[in-house]
Amino acid sequence: MRPQGSSAEGLLALRGRPPSADAATAEVVAYDLYGLTTRATALDGERDRNFRLDTSDGRRLVLKFIDHEVDDVVVDGQSAALTHIAEQNALLPVPRVVRTLGGELIGVVQMAGGGGDDTAVSCRARLVTYLPGRLLQDVPPVGDSGTSARGPGAAAIAGGVAGMRPGLLRSVGNHIAQLDRALVGFFHPALAQPIAWDVRNAPALLPVLAQVQPPDLRRALNTALDPIQQLLQKMRGLRSQAIHGDCHGRNLLVNDSGDACVGIIDLGDMIHAPLVLEIAVTMAELLTDGVASSDELPELLAGYTAVQPLERADVEVLYDLMAARIAVGVLIQTWRDQNASRAEARTEPATGDGPHTAAGLTSRAPGAWPGAGGVPHSSTPARGAARLTDTSAAAIDAGALANASTAALDALASRGKGPLTQQWLEAAGIASVSASRGHAVSADLVRRR
Repeated sequence: MRPQGSSAEGLLALRGRPPSADAATAEVVAYDLYGLTTRATALDGERDRNFRLDTSDGRRLVLKFIDHEVDDVVVDGQSAALTHIAEQNALLPVPRVVRTLGGELIGVVQMAGGGGDDTAVSCRARLVTYLPGRLLQDVPPVGDSGTSARGPGAAAIAGGVAGMRPGLLRSVGNHIAQLDRALVGFFHPALAQPIAWDVRNAPALLPVLAQVQPPDLRRALNTALDPIQQLLQKMRGLRSQAIHGDCHGRNLLVNDSGDACVGIIDLGDMIHAPLVLEIAVTMAELLTDGVASSDELPELLAGYTAVQPLERADVEVLYDLMAARIAVGVLIQTWRDQNASRAEARTEPATGDGPHTAAGLTSRAPGAWPGAGGVPHSSTPARGAARLTDTSAAAIDAGALANASTAALDALASRGKGPLTQQWLEAAGIASVSASRGHAVSADLVRRR
């Protein structure tokens, strides 16, 4: 595990790029490591290269070529977490790990270098079950024509005629809470990974703030991050456990009718953190992406707390956690944009001819190479200069992100921390203090009055 320092240079999710692999490579690896004859279709992914595999016997699976920058201990931790979840809640719709022919959770493939030479590049691979459903991000709001995916925008964020179905948001919150309940008691060294998206690492990203454009966004981020030190102090006193840490609209699956959550994917950002950070991340991401308005977020929180209750101290930091998460997203993208040209120059082979292909590819189980199989020994290649998003449809447009983040922070500020916190306390069913009588009454009773 790399030590977590005070500089952004040591944070994961900034560095590295998804491994270069094509569909032909995925099909060869599926046969060599898992004995499967398949047809591969590329899927989106930020740090891993992902393929859906349609097998000859009608099954669907997902093959993930794992980010070179991720330590072996983190890779092992993800597999261990999926195994733990399956043990604690076998009905929870999350991916299940499929072992290699040799019984390993992780396989390793040796791919020929992209420059046409004989250099072999080691890459780890994991096969998991495929969860049916469509992305929450793509569910049209109520009152929308449904002809296009919902995108970020001030109208959706501020709340309007169109909105997300309350039952769907409650279902999403309920499923995230079930996942957190299943993760109680799970611990692994991988949970200490210094992920850039963890708001506790926001101080390391503060030097990037001066590079943010336009100025109004920079001012909004400065306001959002101004209480970060006080927030971090409060977070250290909150109950903590393993959390997913990245439940946004592209990691949450819903049914065809768009009224229920049917899956949670991608545990790559799992950390040990305050429990409330889980739902704070989801609330911030859905608000920024225009998936839910500020008026709709209490439904999400109510669905979560119906399964996993929160304490008053948890809810009282929700506003600052959400603002910090939104700000961190902009800082990460700004860092990537500033370092993109240097990253390309330092990571692309001089004679490269595109992605690694199936030519010259060999694969084997982890036991055949040093440091594999989740042993806490890094066999990760030397780092590039930046962590860049994929140039796929899932890649973040910096301008759209800036606009959406500004709108989300404005939506929070316009409603105010105090009123929103009170609304969230009531949604969470936490006792409120009656100003007129000076005694605590239940939030449900406050609503009825």
